[in-house]
Amino acid sequence: MNENNVNSKVDTHHDHNELDLRGTMASVLFLGGVFVVTWFAIFILFLERV
Repeated sequence: MNENNVNSKVDTHHDHNELDLRGTMASVLFLGGVFVVTWFAIFILFLERV
């Protein structure tokens, strides 16, 4: 294997500490909120019909 190929593979490695995951966190919180609101809405419907 050529030495240049080895170096190019090492250079493409990204450190996980440098990733920006704020968008992921916002999406997870949004979906969690939707699930909680949906659960409570269904629970209230259940209580009203009993």
